[in-house]
Amino acid sequence: MRRTQKIIALLAAMAAVLVVTGCGKKGAANLPKGWLSDFDEAKASAKKQGKDIFLLFSGDDWDQMSVAFKQNVVGTQEFMDALKGEYVFVNIDFSQTEYEKTYIDDDASRKQKKEAERINAEYEKKLNIARLYDLQQYPCAYILSCEGYVLSMVPFYDTIDTPGAYLEQLEGHQQDVDTYRGLVRNVRSYTGYDRALAIEELYESSSSSYLGPLESLVREVPLLDPNNDTGFVGKFILYAAYFDAFSAISDNDVEGAMQVFIDAAQSEFLDLDERQNAYYMAAYMLASGGSDDYERIESILQQAYDIDPDGEHAEGLLDAINQTRRMAESAANYRLPAETE
Repeated sequence: MRRTQKIIALLAAMAAVLVVTGCGKKGAANLPKGWLSDFDEAKASAKKQGKDIFLLFSGDDWDQMSVAFKQNVVGTQEFMDALKGEYVFVNIDFSQTEYEKTYIDDDASRKQKKEAERINAEYEKKLNIARLYDLQQYPCAYILSCEGYVLSMVPFYDTIDTPGAYLEQLEGHQQDVDTYRGLVRNVRSYTGYDRALAIEELYESSSSSYLGPLESLVREVPLLDPNNDTGFVGKFILYAAYFDAFSAISDNDVEGAMQVFIDAAQSEFLDLDERQNAYYMAAYMLASGGSDDYERIESILQQAYDIDPDGEHAEGLLDAINQTRRMAESAANYRLPAETE
């Protein structure tokens, strides 16, 4: 269904984060003065200075490539001098040594427990940032606007072992950076109806992997255009539902995830296609969440079908309805083997 594939990719991106698997303890790579370790501080500093953000994810004490990249490339004076006028630098490092401090004995002191809680909270904060940017490798660098919107992801290859080589790699991404900088400038510059248009252009131009940082903008659109003069408020109500559904799923609330789509489908601003998507996703949430209430899943799919029986999605919805019926019949016919004496 239209937009559904991109949005399911968004849900997957937000749910996934690269699992750290130890590669043996390595020496930490200290970065020079000018690098920050707090993402919120980096965004505030970038906004104040009118700069973009160079965000680096690393795993210093377990990933050899992270250490080499920091020592030989981004931690050099050549690299810093080339880009310091343009970027605020921030490094989110996933240190196993630091995290191991959260493993404390039951009889640990109050001070030790408090420190473990602090480290655990910081680590969770880092994980949320990694999820937000769909982190898939270490080390990995992103060029962001001061708001945190992705301008480009700049991959690292183990053949890059000098500042010059990586600066050349960055140059190859400059066209993307410039394009998204322009889109972000429009969002900043405009208000009301025009800002809604600018948000729509930025959102639709962005990869599904990097839609997470745009969540606050998604929620702005219905407020900027309360009468739906743009004609696309409905799809942004639906987009917001995806974020809410992810939040519910994160709390193991399958019912809540389903309900946000049912609620979205009731909006007067959704067109037929969007309403079908909303009901389809409601059923999808139940099915993917492990529900065996096939009657309910079928009922929601039927609601989606009935919205536009002659539409382009009708055949696919009928297939989903029939598949649900087959699953219900299979479940009803299933019998456990009789216990032997």
